[in-house]
Amino acid sequence: MLTLASSTQIQRKDRRNSRGFTLLEVLTVLFIVGLAAALVAPNFPVLLDRIVSANQRENVVRALNTLPYQALATNQNYVLLSIGEDLSSSAPGALDELEIFAGTSFRTHDISRATIPLPEGWSLTVSAPIFYRMSGFCSGGSIELNTGISAASYELSAPLCQLDVQ
Repeated sequence: MLTLASSTQIQRKDRRNSRGFTLLEVLTVLFIVGLAAALVAPNFPVLLDRIVSANQRENVVRALNTLPYQALATNQNYVLLSIGEDLSSSAPGALDELEIFAGTSFRTHDISRATIPLPEGWSLTVSAPIFYRMSGFCSGGSIELNTGISAASYELSAPLCQLDVQ
């Protein structure tokens, strides 16, 4: 009987000692994880910048796409102009286009400037003023979005003026 009890105790001690990893196994795993991190880490800041830039571009596109709804919801007419430009100094014939689009009963002081929040260093250039009526329709036009790294041109088609950016 005494030998049975001692053999059971020996088996328990062996199980306790075999539960962990050896130092060699731990060092091997750490080496492999470190090697993988060394390959991925240099590209991580570039990847992060691309994600942030794509997210900012989506926010600008979303703001442009909500302008017709904003005009409808606020029951107000809007005009989209380039930064630093006003309606009187815009492209020749812009006021004539406004009268054609808005109707003869429309007055220039009844229109508000549409504002698009842009990240720092970005610019939005509008070739000709784009008018948004309080009915939610717009006159259409073309815009250029310059991110500082790249520039993209978009065409806004009347009457809904929605950008479809992939």
